[in-house]
Amino acid sequence: MSRSCWKAFNVGACPYSAAGALDLVHFPSADASKCDKGYDTANGCLAHGMKRYYGAVVAEPQGVTIKDNSTGVFGFGRSSITSVSLVADSIYDQVIPEIYTDSEMPVNCKVAAGRDESDFYEALGSWAKDRSSPTPPRTTKT
Repeated sequence: MSRSCWKAFNVGACPYSAAGALDLVHFPSADASKCDKGYDTANGCLAHGMKRYYGAVVAEPQGVTIKDNSTGVFGFGRSSITSVSLVADSIYDQVIPEIYTDSEMPVNCKVAAGRDESDFYEALGSWAKDRSSPTPPRTTKT
């Protein structure tokens, strides 16, 4: 997994000239003739208005307000708490495994971010695609 975009600037998968526009408000030194392969850098995808075309992984902390199910009676009077995801920076620069199988097989994913949701744990993870079928392999909770 990488934080550096793999796409060639303004060619094929990065259609800057057709879909992009410089954001000189937030990135005053942005240059329309080059890309530094970053996300929120001076000449990255946000500076070029190409957020949806970024060809790498960015895990950002997300906050949500949830009802704590360990408080209240029969669902009434539950306390609200704010849960914020924790980002695992150690996931970057790790290799995503390739999985070759002809049957269902539980696999572990690399967790990029996760947060407590009172009764369960919400996580954002990445795993390899099973090359023998068009759907990803099944995962199991542990």
